[in-house]
Formats: sequence, C-alpha cells, structure tokens
Amino acid sequence: DPRLRALRASADADGDHRTASLAEAALGRLYSLLDDRTSADSWFDAAEARTEAHALVGTRGTVVYQRGLDAYGRGLRTDAAALWRRAVPYLERAGAVAELASVHSALGYVVPPAEARPLLERAVALAREARVLSVLGRSLHALSEGAFVEGRWAEALSLVDEALPALDAAGTPVDRARARISRARLLRFHGDREEALV
Repeated sequence: DPRLRALRASADADGDHRTASLAEAALGRLYSLLDDRTSADSWFDAAEARTEAHALVGTRGTVVYQRGLDAYGRGLRTDAAALWRRAVPYLERAGAVAELASVHSALGYVVPPAEARPLLERAVALAREARVLSVLGRSLHALSEGAFVEGRWAEALSLVDEALPALDAAGTPVDRARARISRARLLRFHGDREEALV
C-alpha cells in the first residue's frame, strides 16, 4: 500500500495521470483483497474519474477491465461481465488490441454458452494480431471445451492441439495442465487410449 500510494503521488507530481489512475485501480484491487469494499470502490471510482477528467480513453478501459477482474475474483460473474462489456468501447476507441483480446476471452468464460463462441473467436483473432500467446491459448482451449460439449470432438481435438503450443510458450502451469487433460479426454473419446496416456 505505501508503495502504490508513493507511485500515485509521484505520478501526480509529474502530471502523469495515466500512471496515477492505474495506481488508484491497483489500490482498489488491494483493498478488495483486504475485504474493505468502501475503500476499494472509492479507489476504483477515483481512477475512473481521473481517466474521464483527462480524456484517457484507453486507460479508462483498462481501469474498468481491472474492476471486472476484481468482481470476478469475488465470484460476481454477472457484475464482471457487465464491467467487461463496458470496457470494450473504450479499448476499441484506443486501439488497445491486446487488452481487447483479454476482455473478449474473459467474457467468453462468464456468458452463457450460446454467446461464448463468437466472443472467444474474436479473442483468438485479436490475440493473434497482438501476439498475446497466453490469451490465444486460453481462448482456443475454451473453444475446444465448447466444441466437446456440443459433440464436435474432431474440432475440439484440433483446437486443443492448436492451443497447446501457445500455452507451452506463455500459459500458466494450470492452463497447460487443463489443456493436456482435455486433450487426453478427447483422445480417449477418439479411441486412442495409448496416446491419451502420454
């Protein structure tokens, strides 16, 4: 907390409102983790107000996206989806391709299945453009899971096979493990039990 406050103060002194607003959003997430909702909301509100006052369109999108991540972390999926949808136009206006990929991917995990596929496909396209391998891998894997549920097993296997190199390069260990479990399950469904064990 002292370091974030110091960063905010230093950015304020330099007139760097982008950094100051991001520090305020980080303070919002910190106080949320400390279960101090009043302080958390106050810091998030301050960050949004600053981005609006200084016409920092892309940064406002980032702040709203961070606020959505906070809501998601507290189990508020509907609130998270609403915040992420609100972030999209700001990020589009700013041409923030990498963050748009992240937002679309995140939305693909919280909306009903019928809405998820186009969002995840958009996330894949944006992640390819921005070369964000972690988002690319997660989005491909999510599409694979959707295809599996709908009985499109060959497509599901193709998608997870495409996801794995991206996740191996930039995914978390949990992301890589989940994708490999999905692949093994799909190989078992295809009757390739020996390959599934590898």
